[in-house]
Amino acid sequence: MQNSEAAYRLLGLDKNATRDEIEDRYYILCRRDRAIKNERGLPETDIEEITKAYDFLTRGDKSKVCGTEKSGGIKNFFYYHKWKFVAGFFAALMFAFLLKDVLAPPPDIKILVLGEIRLEDTGELEELVEESNDGAKRVSVDQISYLGTDLLVANQRKELVLTAAGEIDIFILDRSKFEEYAYKGLFLDLGPYEDALDAVISDKTPYALDISGGIIPEKLKIEGIEGTELMGAVNAQTKRTELALEVLKMLAH
Repeated sequence: MQNSEAAYRLLGLDKNATRDEIEDRYYILCRRDRAIKNERGLPETDIEEITKAYDFLTRGDKSKVCGTEKSGGIKNFFYYHKWKFVAGFFAALMFAFLLKDVLAPPPDIKILVLGEIRLEDTGELEELVEESNDGAKRVSVDQISYLGTDLLVANQRKELVLTAAGEIDIFILDRSKFEEYAYKGLFLDLGPYEDALDAVISDKTPYALDISGGIIPEKLKIEGIEGTELMGAVNAQTKRTELALEVLKMLAH
């Protein structure tokens, strides 16, 4: 091999090719064995000439000569398949999270915060309820906030799914969102449960308690409650009515 220009041309590379690019191309040509055209129209060439060109450009590095190269094959395998490994890793990670949700015991109580209000940290409400109620050791709090959001359509779809599924036990809403649902049969009539709630249930709003002066504004950071009332309601379809009433009572006091 007389000069680098000829060596680059023989390998089908630009003269500015890096050592990694030289090794990658040589590996590909070795795998094609003898005189195979590449996608750029590389002319048929004896593999010995290709090896000489590679040897010239890498200054005598024989570690990757065809038939003897091993670590380079592994390296190039990972180089060409790295995105498959990355995709596989994230798929496995997602599967692990899904499996965790499937295998985890169901929550004792589910709460939905809904309206033009926003809890800074729903996890803090979960902890607060778990610490205050012996029967609610696993609490799940979801939130659909319309406060300054660009996700209007997505939130509306999520709201439709969660309210229709019947899996939410307690709703925490602003006044406007409460009135939207108050007489659609979504909430439990609290009138018969005055004693259990230790509260006087108004005939005007028998489906919720005003919890504006309760534990949430007192201990948690919540936006959007200025100028409105924070309402707590129980899902009429809940199968955990007694526990839901206990939690609602705690939230109101």
